[in-house]
Amino acid sequence: MGTSIHRVVYKEKHGGWINKVEYADKPSSVHYTQLAAIASAKMMLREQGGGTLIVRDLNGLIKDRIQIYPGKLITVVRTKGGYR
Repeated sequence: MGTSIHRVVYKEKHGGWINKVEYADKPSSVHYTQLAAIASAKMMLREQGGGTLIVRDLNGLIKDRIQIYPGKLITVVRTKGGYR
């Protein structure tokens, strides 16, 4: 079994929501909303064989961890506290 991939979604200081592999130098994508960044990260994780999505809030604290399984249908977003 391969190594689990971790993706992180967080707010950039210049305004965009970043979707990137944890510890990567460059983001995979930048979005106007947190919702769009989460949807993009979930799709990428599913296509890459699954892993964990870490969602950070505006203060940089972990808001949610979502386990994504390979090849399975996933919900677009969990509305715990409401994403922006």
